[in-house]
Amino acid sequence: MDSLTRYNLETLAGFLYDRIGRPSENGDQTCQVEPLRRMVRHAVTGLEAYLAASASRQGILDYRQDTADELWESLERIASRWRDKPAPTLAPPDRSTR
Repeated sequence: MDSLTRYNLETLAGFLYDRIGRPSENGDQTCQVEPLRRMVRHAVTGLEAYLAASASRQGILDYRQDTADELWESLERIASRWRDKPAPTLAPPDRSTR
């Protein structure tokens, strides 16, 4: 499993939303696209909440780790459908050098 960081979550979520597309773009596939987008949105929201809470209260949230791991693995499994899924990083790229 790739490391769950805020940057990796944002990168993977953006990738998935882009690849899944919007229901109106897929015509007949609306009934398949919207449930998948909703599932990704719920998983991302849960993981964002977990990351925010764990930054402030590490010890209290240790029992939530299994749920966060399951959500993260679900997003990775969805992304594995595409060969060009984003590569995980341990930290966001350094944007200070221009």
